[in-house]
Amino acid sequence: MAYCETCGINVRKERLRECVLNGHKIIWNYRKRGVPTERMRIKDIQKIEQMKKIAQQIAKLMPPEKLREIEEARKEIEQELEALLCKAKHGKANLEVMLNEKMEIRDANERV
Repeated sequence: MAYCETCGINVRKERLRECVLNGHKIIWNYRKRGVPTERMRIKDIQKIEQMKKIAQQIAKLMPPEKLREIEEARKEIEQELEALLCKAKHGKANLEVMLNEKMEIRDANERV
């Protein structure tokens, strides 16, 4: 089954040949109960394009000041994390030094 958009009817065999020979616009794989599958695909593509446009509009609506604030907050958080990591490393190093000193004291006490 096919659909001739020029004639506006469902066409079969003989009529299909006439439409094809006359250069009419034919939609193949037409469903009997619904809309042609190709039309549905076009609608899906249009919906996707609309969604992309909406996403772009939302990005435009976000004020640049807000974007800058978000970026600054991200940088501050990264700096705080780095500071915490440094403190943790130094704390670990201090603990190791203290442990080494205690071990040395213990060794000295054991020798005596």
